[in-house]
Amino acid sequence: MSNDVSLTTLHITDKHHSLPAYWHALKKYHLQHHFADYENGFGVTSRFWDRVFGTELPPPPQAKVLKST
Repeated sequence: MSNDVSLTTLHITDKHHSLPAYWHALKKYHLQHHFADYENGFGVTSRFWDRVFGTELPPPPQAKVLKST
């Protein structure tokens, strides 16, 4: 049940307010699970169980910023 409350809070907060850095990072992690590797990265509100079961996703590559001259 606490997971349901966390998910609901996350979705409501995301729609109406900017997320704290921790929640923003978890949202990015969860979206990575949906769009980059759906067979790993199941943690929505925590990466804890992904670490325990060896399903933690690696950090996504950093976007390169090109400077215009």
